[in-house]
Amino acid sequence: MFLPRYHKILNAILAVFFAFPVSALAQDPCVGSIKVELTNLRNEKGMVEVGVYISPVGWPYSSEYHFSFKKENIINGSMVFMVDSIPCGDYAISVLDDENESLSMDYNALGIPKEGWGFSNNPGFLRLKEPPFEACVFNLPGGTKEVSIKMNYISGGNRSK
Repeated sequence: MFLPRYHKILNAILAVFFAFPVSALAQDPCVGSIKVELTNLRNEKGMVEVGVYISPVGWPYSSEYHFSFKKENIINGSMVFMVDSIPCGDYAISVLDDENESLSMDYNALGIPKEGWGFSNNPGFLRLKEPPFEACVFNLPGGTKEVSIKMNYISGGNRSK
């Protein structure tokens, strides 16, 4: 007879088939968005390169998430963009104002940055060195987290109108 011989296999298949949707619904991964406002942008040239980090590994040069945004809709030196649908957790952000779209910081002959930079939590800079990862970390608990980052410039002065 068909059913008694294969009933164990059929039961196993049915159990997997019916259990999968229930287990998929039981897992509710936390996902959120980060609304980033950049302030003190000195012009509308180029792009902003944004690195979103989940650990100090690679900080601040090689991020887990990388985004490029055209500098558009700048009002009084500020622009806003969203980083959507990322898992909840701790993050740090680094930003490069890549005015010539070279995808890297440009320096003058003395090694002083010619383009702007910024970090989440806006740590101060007394030395021309990136802050530690821990100084820039914030928590994304879900929903939308608002982060304001002030851009810093040394060469070429501050924002022009």
